[in-house]
Amino acid sequence: MSKEEYLKFRSNSPRTEVEAAAPRKLKVSQSLLYLLFMGLLLFFTFRLLFKYYDRETVNALLLTANPFFIFLGLAAVFYLQVVFGQVLLNLIYGATGRQLPLMIGVKTAMIGFFFNNITPSSSGGQPMEIYFLYRHGIKVAHSTLAFVSLSLYYYLSKLILGSISLLGNPAKAWAALAGYRPFFVIGSLLATVMAIACTMLLFKPALIATTARRILSFLIQKRVIKRRQEAKRKLKDWLKQYEGGSQLLSARFRNFIRLGLYFLFGTAVYYLAFYFCALAIGLRPPFFEFMRLICLYMLTASAIPTPGFIGLGESSFAKIFSDILGYSGSVATMIVARTVTLYFFLLIALGFCLYAFIDLRRNPFGRTEKNPAKSKSQGSK
Repeated sequence: MSKEEYLKFRSNSPRTEVEAAAPRKLKVSQSLLYLLFMGLLLFFTFRLLFKYYDRETVNALLLTANPFFIFLGLAAVFYLQVVFGQVLLNLIYGATGRQLPLMIGVKTAMIGFFFNNITPSSSGGQPMEIYFLYRHGIKVAHSTLAFVSLSLYYYLSKLILGSISLLGNPAKAWAALAGYRPFFVIGSLLATVMAIACTMLLFKPALIATTARRILSFLIQKRVIKRRQEAKRKLKDWLKQYEGGSQLLSARFRNFIRLGLYFLFGTAVYYLAFYFCALAIGLRPPFFEFMRLICLYMLTASAIPTPGFIGLGESSFAKIFSDILGYSGSVATMIVARTVTLYFFLLIALGFCLYAFIDLRRNPFGRTEKNPAKSKSQGSK
């Protein structure tokens, strides 16, 4: 089968195993419902917040926002997306031996940022990222393996930074979390469980093989899947690709650790965006104390799986930072920080998403899928 036939989406012939595994695109109606839910949640959150904080003082602080520090905050968020893209492409290379342009990784990261932050439990990002990479010729099994690795980096980064912050001064950290301690514990436990699960899926591929076969057997038993032999063959091929990629990643374990450290550094830079937002409205909180609280806040805000941590993200920030920023200062910083790191950056990510998928529409198999031999011969002419 030729490369073009393998990648072809609309065809009268039976679908390939990769096409069968490719996720469906998120419906427009679903996206609108998620955005409506986000808007309602934000509305009620701010209604509650301003019952306890001085609206006039907050507005006065917001009017003094310095565009330079706002730009630095946006740059810090964008840097994490670049790190995400670089790490992703390195993981794909480690599993397939195939190099891709950095821009593919950045587009993938932006697609993930947008869909993760408009869907509950960040559930919409990875299917869309896998779909986008698939359109560039990356098999679903290999992209899945890369995203499991990235999930491991993500949860470990939050846990490492949060643990350092907590153990540095437990009494002070616990006092700052007053009222939100159960959420911090839940967020930490969720991150720990997910990190363990990702580690098992990466380095114990037999686990995912057993789980996948049991799920398939259940679906066949319930007659959800009609073509039993075809489904078993496709699953066998998928697992073979996954296990092969896992073995290659294990063989490059030093590189795997190096990428994890790089992702940890990118996460720390991303946390700086919140500090820049405090500086933007004229506040000068102690740097190390502020960064320590951010590390605790990120675990706390993730305890409830709302889109973009909306609701808990705003209320917990206002409380956790009230001691070092003041009540009005913490609310003002929260508004600027959430705008920079989420609401406004969603628009930037949306622009990248539109560009990425319009480009795919013009180049159905992706720019990277052109035949290099053919291009070379054309260039020589």
